[in-house]
Amino acid sequence: MKALHFKPTLGLLFIGTALLLPAIAQAQKLPNVQKAAVYAAGPIKIDGKAVELNHKFQAYNKATDCFYTLSNDDTNLYLTVQIKLSEITSKVLMGGMTLTISPARDKKDISGMQITFPLFEGADRSSITNRFARKVNEMRAAKGKDIDATDLNKASISFSKTIRVKGIGANAEETISVYNEQGIKAVAQFDQQLQYTYELQLPLKQIKALKAGITSFKYNVQVNPPEIKPYEPGDGPPPPPMLNTTLSTTDFWGEYTLAKKP
Repeated sequence: MKALHFKPTLGLLFIGTALLLPAIAQAQKLPNVQKAAVYAAGPIKIDGKAVELNHKFQAYNKATDCFYTLSNDDTNLYLTVQIKLSEITSKVLMGGMTLTISPARDKKDISGMQITFPLFEGADRSSITNRFARKVNEMRAAKGKDIDATDLNKASISFSKTIRVKGIGANAEETISVYNEQGIKAVAQFDQQLQYTYELQLPLKQIKALKAGITSFKYNVQVNPPEIKPYEPGDGPPPPPMLNTTLSTTDFWGEYTLAKKP
């Protein structure tokens, strides 16, 4: 896999086909699965803004409707995902996104480590999905003009308290704080066009698939279906209705070889 190098620099269903054209044109130019490794030079800030990539992604996966880039430095692996379609963003808010790193060459083997984020539950999940739905309506009324997503982002960060991990440490599966000792970081935010950007940092030392000098691994990115739970008093208003097409699991597999520092 060819390595690329980047330096830090400082989905929404839009109303009107013209507003979708730039995203469609960008997606058509990108491969379905990332082909090149990327070395992340300089300090990387996990803040849900993707400024280190200059908002340019390595692939657009049609199964998940996500733009994404995997990158690494000498210490960490980074996954950056951007979603432009509102129904896919709603799905992630309801069920989260899971990165699986498999130690096996067989891509059907999902016994490796897994990181799932975000995890919204109960009243928090109802609140964030309804806030997002209102912002989508606001964007529609504004005919695609930039809107203020400050309150939505404050709620998203405030409600994002945990990360679900599997295959890390002694426990088979556990839920850890976003402020954890393992060095795992995850943040997701909305921009002024309601594009949802998700950033994950995973220390290389945590990746068992890289033991014994191995520098490549299989990975899977999965957009999870909503975790449907019985409504309980105190959960707040129920989440807005979702399209049937967003109720199933979507995912893709790829292979990544660590990029070396130039």
